[in-house]
Amino acid sequence: MLSHLKIRDLELVVALHEEGSITQAAKRVGISEPAFCKRIQLIERLINVRLFERGHDGVKATNSGLAFIAYATEITTLCLATNSFRIVFREGHPLAARQSATLAEVVKYPWVFFNRSIHPYLHDLILERVAIEQKQATIVHHLSHANQATALLTDDALVAWMIPTEAIHAADHGFVNLPLLDEHIRLETHLATRADNKSRLVSEYVRRFVKQMNLHRSPEQLSLPIA
Repeated sequence: MLSHLKIRDLELVVALHEEGSITQAAKRVGISEPAFCKRIQLIERLINVRLFERGHDGVKATNSGLAFIAYATEITTLCLATNSFRIVFREGHPLAARQSATLAEVVKYPWVFFNRSIHPYLHDLILERVAIEQKQATIVHHLSHANQATALLTDDALVAWMIPTEAIHAADHGFVNLPLLDEHIRLETHLATRADNKSRLVSEYVRRFVKQMNLHRSPEQLSLPIA
């Protein structure tokens, strides 16, 4: 069942092991304690292994947990791309004059939001981040497909959550979009492999893939100081 786990799941397990405290581990990864506990319990159900035990002196990994953590720390990842969610709305929206938006600003308006079935982890993470802000999201439409969003933006109060490629398509139809600035809510593309992998084929694939990514990656723009 390891195929059902995400890189983020491994990060959560390692964080709990290293911190020895649910409170500190949840703070480290940027989600609430209930959401953290719920995800750890789900991971244990998926792999059918008890990873941690809670005692008076904190949380400690079981023997099986230590074996799993050793496996998790052998996974090496390369982040190939990081993108922000885009918040999309009509030209008359109050945010239209902004260059970016924070979650605290976006939560003030009703949402056109994606169904949990599309991406359970991101769906739950975003709502958990809202709860941490001590706010509550007003979701008026749930999407099963991205191309439904623009048709549902029927007034100047609504905002829709989209990934960058969807936002570009919406912009072609006259909608405005802003990047969401939140250090925990982001879209990442990772290349993952085991550190002890001895396969020449895998090593060559990784080398060639990274080389191609670097060739197509836009050059970094330096920020010049303004006098």
